[in-house]
Amino acid sequence: RVVAWIAAVVICLLASVAFHVQTPTARRDIAGVISRETTAVLAGELDIPDFDSLDLFGGTTRNVVIRDAQGREVIRGDRVRAGIDVSAFLRGELRLTSIEIDGGFIRLYTDPDGSPSLANAFGPPADAPPDDDEGGGLRIALEQILVRDVDVRGDIVDFHDLHIEDFDGHLVILVDPEDGLDLRVHRGTGNVTGPFPYPVRLEGAYALLDDTHTHVALRASRSRDGAPDEHVFGHLVVHGLDRDGPAEFDLRVRVDPVSTDTLAGADLDFVPVV
Repeated sequence: RVVAWIAAVVICLLASVAFHVQTPTARRDIAGVISRETTAVLAGELDIPDFDSLDLFGGTTRNVVIRDAQGREVIRGDRVRAGIDVSAFLRGELRLTSIEIDGGFIRLYTDPDGSPSLANAFGPPADAPPDDDEGGGLRIALEQILVRDVDVRGDIVDFHDLHIEDFDGHLVILVDPEDGLDLRVHRGTGNVTGPFPYPVRLEGAYALLDDTHTHVALRASRSRDGAPDEHVFGHLVVHGLDRDGPAEFDLRVRVDPVSTDTLAGADLDFVPVV
């Protein structure tokens, strides 16, 4: 009887919560709480204006914005669907079981120290106090971010004015008060329209960025009328991001085949030497 009574109370509480989150005021308030609590532990800012729909398992919203520490918009999602792990949030961890972003943009800015502001936006705030013995701070685990038809622009490494249209990919963002940031990109595809003077198809990209190094691998191709398609395989590793002084670069590129006009249009520092 006691077990049955407890089960009945829990069901009633869940039903009450599920009913109340359907009201516009409750959806706005919850969006505000998530935005404030997340922004409080980030160098950047999360802005969720409202939820179109919301229940115990997640919600849908529009025009979600993430800003970097300088207040610049680095991510905007036109339409966003997210699944929320409520039990993890009660333990002090923001864990979303899935995020789907349809439309919007990603902007790649470079901070004065040479690091990408997009990654730094998910780091701890500059005025964050040292962690106490109990390991305070909100842990963020965004392990299943699916983006579709997103416009990507900005600078990365030596590529300035990069522009990727219709970018699709799988992103992972992990933030831990002790371990720092872990940002990953899997299966990135899209149409590269800049900075090259010719269109390039990004067929697959992988990237890993944490507090110590950056690792990028990609596969791309260029179609040419009356000539074989050109395929490019690139692999870049940057070490020493956590140390003073210059970082260490390891760049490997394989092209098969490649034309001289493709090299010239790439506008890389080593091309005039070649």
